[in-house]
Amino acid sequence: MVFCYLGVYVVLRRIVFVSVALTQVGAAGVALGLWLNWAPSALGFASIFLAVLALPLLQQERRLHQESFLGAVYTAASSLALIFVAQSPAEEAHLHHILFGELLTVSPLLVAEMAVIAVLVLVFHLVFFKEILLISFDPDFASSLGLKARTLDLFFYLSLGLTIAVGVRVAGALVVFAYLVLPPLTALLVCQRMVWVFVFSIAIGLFCSAVALYLSFYHLNLPSGPLTAACCALPLLTAALYLLVKRSQPVRHSS
Repeated sequence: MVFCYLGVYVVLRRIVFVSVALTQVGAAGVALGLWLNWAPSALGFASIFLAVLALPLLQQERRLHQESFLGAVYTAASSLALIFVAQSPAEEAHLHHILFGELLTVSPLLVAEMAVIAVLVLVFHLVFFKEILLISFDPDFASSLGLKARTLDLFFYLSLGLTIAVGVRVAGALVVFAYLVLPPLTALLVCQRMVWVFVFSIAIGLFCSAVALYLSFYHLNLPSGPLTAACCALPLLTAALYLLVKRSQPVRHSS
C-alpha cells in the first residue's frame, strides 16, 4: 500500500492539509480528463504538478497563512471536479467513483497502472530512504550535510502527486486521503522505531482493505470506498483510546 507508506511522510512533515488539497486537485484533473475523454490520469498528474510548483510561492507569502491558500485550493478544486463530472457522460457513476471510490468495480487495466506507479514510487523512495527521511525531520540539517533538500523535496511531492493522480481513479479521493492519514497516524502512535512505523502503516492499510472488501462483497450492502475509510479509522480510534486510558492511570512508584 504505497499510500500508507507515503502517508507516514505526510504526517511527519505536517502536510495533511497539503495532501487533502492535492487529492482534490487530482480529482479535478481526473474529472476533466473524463469529460474530455483524454488521459484522466495524465491530466490529474498535470494539475497536481502545477499545484506542487505553486507551493514554494505560497510559502513565501507572509501576509496570509499557508492553510488559507490550501483551503482556497481545496474549495476551488472540489467545485471544478463537480462541474467537470456534471459535463461528462455517466455523470452519477463518475461522480461517486471519483469522490468516494468503488474498489470492487475497478478495471484490471487501472489496477495494473496503479501497480506500475506504486513500484516506481517505492523504488525511488527505497533508494533515497535515508535522505528523504532526514529532510522530513530536519531540512536545514540535511542541507548543511550537502544534500539537495529542495530537489529531493520536489521529487517527493511529485511522487506523491503521481500516486494520488492514479489513486483517485482507482480508489476515489476519500479512500486515498484515508490511506494517507489514518494508517500512518495509528502506526506513529503505537510504534517507536521508524522502520516499524512504515511496516505497521502498510499492514494496517492492507488488513483494513481486505476486511472492508470482504464485508462489502459478502455481508453488507455498502459501498466499498467509504467502508474502507471507516475500517481504517477503527485502529486509530482504538489506539487513541488505549493511550488515553493508559495515561489516565496513576503512576505506581515502587517502594
